[in-house]
Amino acid sequence: MGSLGMRPLVSVAFASALAFVATGGGCGGAPSGLDRSAYAVDVCKQGRWSELDGVALVASSGYLQLDVATSGVIGESLQSVSHTGTSCTSATDAVACTSALSHARSEVGWKSERCGGAGCSRELRFFVRESGGVLETVTRVERLAALVAPIDSPAKAALIAAYAFDPTGIECAGPQIALRASDSSYEVFLAHGGGCTDRVERRARVTREGAATELESTTIPSKQSCVSP
Repeated sequence: MGSLGMRPLVSVAFASALAFVATGGGCGGAPSGLDRSAYAVDVCKQGRWSELDGVALVASSGYLQLDVATSGVIGESLQSVSHTGTSCTSATDAVACTSALSHARSEVGWKSERCGGAGCSRELRFFVRESGGVLETVTRVERLAALVAPIDSPAKAALIAAYAFDPTGIECAGPQIALRASDSSYEVFLAHGGGCTDRVERRARVTREGAATELESTTIPSKQSCVSP
C-alpha cells in the first residue's frame, strides 16, 4: 500500500522536471522570448544549416565558398564548410586555381568564440569568391549581398541576416523565415545562447536589394549553471 501511495508524488515530480527542462531549465533548455508564430520556413536540413545551400549567385559571380579558420587549445585548422557553384571552370590553370582556393587566408571576417569541456576556441569566418581563376576574399555583408542579389529566396535571406547580425544565429529548432507580402521582403529569426549562457534573440528584415535591418531584439539572462561538480 505504501508503494502505491507514492506513485502520484513521483508522477508530479517527474512532470515538474519535464516542465523545468522545457522552459529553459537545465543545461540544454532555452526559453523563447520573441514571438515566432509568423515564421513558416525552415532553412535547416537534418538539423543543420549550411550557409550557401540553395543560394544561387548572379551569372557573373562564379563560385563562392565559406571558410572557417579555428584556433584554440586543440590547435589551428582551416575548413571550407559550404559552397555554391562550380570552382575553377574558366580558370586558365585549373590545378593552380584549386590549390589557391584550398589555401586562401584572411585576417579579417566574422569572429566568434566557442567554449566547451576542452576549453575555448576562436573562429574566423570569411567567404572566397572565384571567377576566371581570380580569387576575392569577401568579409563584408554588403559585398556578400551584391554577389547573391536579388534576395528572392529564404536561403538568401537567412544568409544575409545572419552575416549582418549573428553568423551563428540560425537556430535549427523551428522555422526561421517569414515572407512579408506587403513588399516581398523577408523576416528572419536569429538566436544564440541559452542554458548556461544568456540567450539573445532577434527579428531582422532583409529587402530584395540585400539591406538588413533589426526589427526587434531581446536578451534572456541565464539562470542556470552548467559547471560540472
